[in-house]
Amino acid sequence: MKKAAKDLMSKSPKHWTKAFFGCQCKFDMVDNDICEDFNFSIMEGRYRSIITMLEEIRVRLMTRIVKK
Repeated sequence: MKKAAKDLMSKSPKHWTKAFFGCQCKFDMVDNDICEDFNFSIMEGRYRSIITMLEEIRVRLMTRIVKK
């Protein structure tokens, strides 16, 4: 464990500390694809009950996130 801590401390914090990572999305396509998938889910389920539609959207998004 001491070796791991020593190796970590030899690196600049901007490479391993969460405080130095940017929170902004680096790729617009990621946000856009999720929005398009969400909109498609709404269009598919718009004639179903609200609970069924939301459940389908939830499952679809969770599946998509796991695949990526």
